[in-house]
Amino acid sequence: MAPWNNCASRYTDKIEAVIRECGSRKNNRSQTFKTHTGEIVSGERLIAALAVVADEWAQLARDIYAEDNYASHVPQSTKDSDLANMLAQAERIRQGIVQSVTIAQRLNAELTGECVALLA
Repeated sequence: MAPWNNCASRYTDKIEAVIRECGSRKNNRSQTFKTHTGEIVSGERLIAALAVVADEWAQLARDIYAEDNYASHVPQSTKDSDLANMLAQAERIRQGIVQSVTIAQRLNAELTGECVALLA
């Protein structure tokens, strides 16, 4: 089970302490990520964590598409578009483009095994 599925309010650090902007560089070997513990992660460890988070995001997209009971007025084209957008975001995550607190928190949890409470 992914660590963020068991989030607890044990940490009071602000989310800014979790995120070190990964930017939009496509060469994620030169990128870094600062965890809530202050550790700066880079290289193969970061690449592996990005891949795990990207794979889980893509699976979430497929699960939502297959199992979510959309309202009856939502057209199939909207469902298809939502799936495509989430799959595209999974590929951006794989490239190291972290642009949301949700993804940063998942990456932090993958790297540390701990989930930082957002509103503590």
